[in-house]
Amino acid sequence: MPIKLSQPSKQLATRLLRELDFEERLTGIRVTPMAGDKNVSIYSFHDLIEFLHVDLGYGYAKTSGSIGYMDLTKLIKSIEEVFGDKELAVAIREKVEKDNSYAERVWSIQVLLKERFKQCEEVTAV
Repeated sequence: MPIKLSQPSKQLATRLLRELDFEERLTGIRVTPMAGDKNVSIYSFHDLIEFLHVDLGYGYAKTSGSIGYMDLTKLIKSIEEVFGDKELAVAIREKVEKDNSYAERVWSIQVLLKERFKQCEEVTAV
């Protein structure tokens, strides 16, 4: 059953759409079979959406896939403390506890992140 997020306040939407300071940044690892692992700093909610992914690639060798990996416990903490979105943090936590694999978790989280981003754009456009 999909989780429906309530409309954020203009203050929360503005906070979610802002650029993060160096000390607030999120970190992850871009994992690719051919190029190896690369540490990545994430400075905005939009960048988080772009980074967090699982691409399983194609073909027998699966050499074209990549993963935007981050510790999901740290992600939840950052959503709650850095971005200040307790509702989104709870929704992500529910998905992490329910889904079995990292890929399933990321795909579920992506839906929530994109929904919240769209809501924020709508609220701040007014």
